[in-house]
Amino acid sequence: MKKLLTILSTLSLATTTATTIVACSHHKDRNVEAESSASLDAKVLNDIVNKTNKYFLDFLNSNQYVDTTQYGSEVFANFFNKVNKQEPTAVIDIADSNFNQGINNINTIFKNYLDQINIKIAQEYSNVYVNSYPLTWNLDKNISTLNFINLEDLDKLNPGVGIDGLQAVNYQLNINYTVKYKAITSLNKFTFSFIVTNNPDKIKQFQTESMAKLSGNIVKYFSGGDIIIDKNPKYQRLYDKFDINYSRAHISLDNIVQTELIDFLNKDPDLTDLMQHVTWNDDKSILTLLSGALNDVTSGKAVPSLPQNSSYVWAGEGPFDPNKVTAEVFYKFLINLLQVFNISDDELQLANFNVNLAKISVAGMPLSGAVSKDGKPLNVIIGISKEGLKQKLMNYSQIVVSFYKEYRIESYKDHQILHVSSKVFDELKSAPNYTESLPFLFNDFLEKENIKNLPDIGLFYLADATISNTVGWPGRWTTINENQLKYKDGGHGYSFSFMFGDHTFDNSISYSPWSNTYLPNLYINRN
Repeated sequence: MKKLLTILSTLSLATTTATTIVACSHHKDRNVEAESSASLDAKVLNDIVNKTNKYFLDFLNSNQYVDTTQYGSEVFANFFNKVNKQEPTAVIDIADSNFNQGINNINTIFKNYLDQINIKIAQEYSNVYVNSYPLTWNLDKNISTLNFINLEDLDKLNPGVGIDGLQAVNYQLNINYTVKYKAITSLNKFTFSFIVTNNPDKIKQFQTESMAKLSGNIVKYFSGGDIIIDKNPKYQRLYDKFDINYSRAHISLDNIVQTELIDFLNKDPDLTDLMQHVTWNDDKSILTLLSGALNDVTSGKAVPSLPQNSSYVWAGEGPFDPNKVTAEVFYKFLINLLQVFNISDDELQLANFNVNLAKISVAGMPLSGAVSKDGKPLNVIIGISKEGLKQKLMNYSQIVVSFYKEYRIESYKDHQILHVSSKVFDELKSAPNYTESLPFLFNDFLEKENIKNLPDIGLFYLADATISNTVGWPGRWTTINENQLKYKDGGHGYSFSFMFGDHTFDNSISYSPWSNTYLPNLYINRN
């Protein structure tokens, strides 16, 4: 059941994405057990990755400054000389004798901290890490970059600090590390942004001055209360795309916030000079997720691993009955299944964020920490209204019900039957495997005149959640007779997932009315 779970973190403040583990085998009981075990292991692995990211952030916040006076005068001399206003960025190599000693000194500081993290996590999961540790730093994949800090510009913005004798350069260390939990491994990246300087106190003064000027205005921007994505025109496209799960990534939300903040800050005449020297660091997120309504536990996904999740529960057992298969019936079934959407308040709080100042650099000097209000980190709440959420889920429900009607799906406790045209039947039959057959059915559905204009049909997608599974072979359709096909498993497993969102499993809600873990008997009948 060995599997690779790839979790790429592009950080100084965490943005994590991950694939979903689906572990399958030939036997149904073992399928359920394997899927349950793999899902639990994947959740624990993701928890460890998130903890590691937070530990890294703590390290960065307390070790942002590398004080060159604690080392020999020549150790970091070439760091300062390598970049300038004309050539502000340079990638440096640890093999280069001009930088070797300085890079090694920073690596040593981090390695000592990494050892502490390894011990802490290993102790927490001592039943797994008996004679091993979870984290491995892949040193050979490090990327070291120097970025110019324009001290003259900083001096003009804050003349009271002074720059006589001051040296400073931004050193970015992009590391690659592996986290292992049982048989699952994740590959991760993290970017540390250090300031190498001979006077950390003065750099802190420059940072404090800049952060004070920006933070007040950022607080003003968010002073209007919760951001409700279906009520705020600036955030409407998140609602339109049903982009509501921020547990893995929130790139679209981040881009909107950054655009809005740039516009808001540029309107303040008191910030004109400062904003001319502001840049936004692509490797960092402006928002740091604290909590989200949709996460690994409340994922917005429902699979038929239990009988009560299957479609015969809501669609009725037996031949297709249009009186039973309605959007209202499916909607009630869905919110009961996905309790995260079953709300009584006027809104669902999708996520709670802090604002990350490390996203911003002033004259090449990275800022740090979170925007504060009244001495506490500012909380930014992103939500969706109750009626807006219901409308989206009803649109999804109408699409699912329309699919059932188009293919007169028969639901039973031990099997399902879809009725398709001769054209689609032959396409499914000729497809090399089950996964590659689904686009024929999906495209046939979309091409129907009564389907094209359904609200939010562009968010709908038909997919196989086991597509990334490495166990066994993909299943295929076998011919029972000239008018009937049956799914035959190849050890790979399958799902039949109605997705709604951006067509990825990480950022869509989905309902799978059947899969190999329950109701493996799937038939296709020719009309």
